[in-house]
Amino acid sequence: MSSVSRHTSALVTNDAASGSAKARRAIAEGVPVLDEHAFLKLLGEVGPGTPHEDRTPEAAPGTAGDIGAVRLVLAPGVDAPATAQATLDAATSERTLLLAEIYRRGPRWRFRAVGQGYDHGLEALVRGYGVDVE
Repeated sequence: MSSVSRHTSALVTNDAASGSAKARRAIAEGVPVLDEHAFLKLLGEVGPGTPHEDRTPEAAPGTAGDIGAVRLVLAPGVDAPATAQATLDAATSERTLLLAEIYRRGPRWRFRAVGQGYDHGLEALVRGYGVDVE
């Protein structure tokens, strides 16, 4: 089963003309199919933000439950009013948390609070997504 649907923002593939099942489904759903060059160009259009942190937990052995509630605030500037916010406070034994996704759908950027926890470290998480870790 394909993971591409009408809700997919874009399909990134190493060969946009491959004719793979996912590429065919993306085209049928009107989802843009991007090769690596087009994806990197899109990323280059993203302007840098200004991070603002109320509290940064120190890196130490432990779990996300040891940190407590994590408050996410999205705003167009440090002094600007929040356009979105979420408090994630259900962590227990997780060592890695995926807090939010920032993505583009059509011409607009979107923010989604996720709050997904993983008991294994970050290395195991990214390897599960096919990322090589050295």
